[in-house]
Amino acid sequence: MESASIYKKMFKFEPSKIHFKDIQRGQKYQQTVTIFNITNHPQKVWVGRPENIEFQIDKSLSFSISPGLSYKTTITFMCSIERSFEDSLTFHSEETVSAISCNPNEQTLILLATPPIADIWFDNEIDFGPVSAGSVTAKYIRIWNIGTRHGDFTVNYPANSPLQAMPTNGVIYPLDEEGKQLLDFMESSDSDNNTLQSSGKLQPPNWKTAGTNKKGILSNTLQSNQHQLLPGAGHGKQSAIRMRIELTAPRLVGELNTSIDISCDTTSPNHVINIHANIVQQHVEFIIPTAPDIPLTMINFGSLFYGEKRQVDAQLKNVGSQQVTFALSQQGKDIMPVIFIPG
Repeated sequence: MESASIYKKMFKFEPSKIHFKDIQRGQKYQQTVTIFNITNHPQKVWVGRPENIEFQIDKSLSFSISPGLSYKTTITFMCSIERSFEDSLTFHSEETVSAISCNPNEQTLILLATPPIADIWFDNEIDFGPVSAGSVTAKYIRIWNIGTRHGDFTVNYPANSPLQAMPTNGVIYPLDEEGKQLLDFMESSDSDNNTLQSSGKLQPPNWKTAGTNKKGILSNTLQSNQHQLLPGAGHGKQSAIRMRIELTAPRLVGELNTSIDISCDTTSPNHVINIHANIVQQHVEFIIPTAPDIPLTMINFGSLFYGEKRQVDAQLKNVGSQQVTFALSQQGKDIMPVIFIPG
């Protein structure tokens, strides 16, 4: 029982730490802190001075607190230079305990002061799930700035990486005066693409493969699919953007675990986005029943008289391990494919 009381806290601080944000040179900032005595005994308290003279305590450095009561004091910070400060107040209790290296009769209140900084956040995990070997698919992540100044970011990955990010760099501004995010995309267009593509000319319905650039305009549309994404309210000065992460799946089947590094300016820490995918040998083939092991790349109907009709039976075979959605398309109307789904 005695050992349990040794590590019991004596005080509770509200707030739990002091943080002066967006400091400017020549300005004075103040924050009231309440110290609660959470023990069953009166506490005689001495407060150690902070190392930085910019932090000051407004009352006596010694006081008493009865059980269950509190004591309020004000911490003042006078900004002499715009840089980050980190310090602490140490509260010493009158009571002494056993001479253990961890001395529970001292508690520390963290003191922080920071100039306006960018606080850029990213999603840190992307899971593509099953992806067909050799195919191209993409997902989107959001980047947003909840800080008080703009911040630059740059995406870094090796030249031989199967990943490609768009955009690879940019500037993200803080929230507007009403605390709203400035978007460079419309919410209705913020969708993911995780479609298994076939090795032939088949493409899934509702295939969305278009990406956006910094200005909110589609810049890289694959094949003939084309959509328009209008600029948001924060066009040209956004606090949240959507980044397209494109994966060109390698031919090697198995688990893919990789990452990209996003470096920010000196006011924000770097971020690592971990990326996972399961590369599968997934594709469909046309075959004819008489030669099921040979993919069908051309159908020769031979010579036909005018008005004559000839039928060639072929099968569309899924040779992968995952279910795949397909759609058939043709250039002319002379040949009409008829699909039979076996029961």
